[in-house]
Amino acid sequence: MRPRTSRAPSTSGCEHASHPGVGAAYALQRRALSLALQVILLGCGAREAAAQPPAVEFAPHRDFATGFQPISVAVGDLNGDGRLDLAVANVGGNSVSVLMGDGTGAFGPTTDMPAADGPHSIALGDFNGDGRIDMATANYRSGNVSILLGTGGGAFSPATQIPIGGRPYAVEVEDLNADGKLDLAIANNGANNVSVLLGNGDGTFGARADYGAGDLPTYVAIADLNADGKRDLAVVNGNANTVSVLLGISDRDLAVGHCGGRSERGRHPRSGGDGLRSQCRLGTAEQWIGGIRVPGGLPHGAGTPRPRGWRHQR
Repeated sequence: MRPRTSRAPSTSGCEHASHPGVGAAYALQRRALSLALQVILLGCGAREAAAQPPAVEFAPHRDFATGFQPISVAVGDLNGDGRLDLAVANVGGNSVSVLMGDGTGAFGPTTDMPAADGPHSIALGDFNGDGRIDMATANYRSGNVSILLGTGGGAFSPATQIPIGGRPYAVEVEDLNADGKLDLAIANNGANNVSVLLGNGDGTFGARADYGAGDLPTYVAIADLNADGKRDLAVVNGNANTVSVLLGISDRDLAVGHCGGRSERGRHPRSGGDGLRSQCRLGTAEQWIGGIRVPGGLPHGAGTPRPRGWRHQR
């Protein structure tokens, strides 16, 4: 009978007598693996925590006086001191209120300026290239647009009127034809169209071009919706529960299409051709909620600088 051989006791349950370090190495490997898993799990938790949006809180509101029945507000540095100011359209007072900011979130007393009858929307931009911010209001009852040119120090020249007709309800500012001069787009809810006025760069504007929209257009937004480097328009139609999308097809033309409606043609008087038909396939608005905004501001094409303009807020 072969004699039994004895084995050294194993401390890890797998250590061989002839290799006493194997068990210890295995134990170290298991410990290292456990630590690595803990680090991975902690990292995943940190990433999940970082992915959560930060909480947003606001201090209690402070109220600053304006004119009668304010309805629209725009933000810009109106006096060139590096602090943001407020410009308010007062539909009941037929005026614009300017409130100068002190840089702490507080604003000084209002300065009221006449606009026209029923200013319903206000937009800011440098219309004459003098480095000062100017104002434009869409005047619902008088059927025109008021232009107030900045003269420095937060002061403005008396308003000049541009006839529009059709109850202009909202105005937006943008360089629509890429000539370095700011232009205007106006939603007219009495005429079911949007008017485009190309800027001359001296505070005046060229002949009006009207493009069909839906029933009761109330607000207009400007962006490059199809990434072709040209500005397009989106107009919400209060009675039709639709959004009209007008794609820019040249420096001066727009192709018009309704979301949920028929397509129309648009021709600008300064262009040489008719606008092309373009059916909208972006769906319809669920309801009229008071306006349409493009998140993050105005998207511009690659290498295209953002113009000196601010759009109205509601």
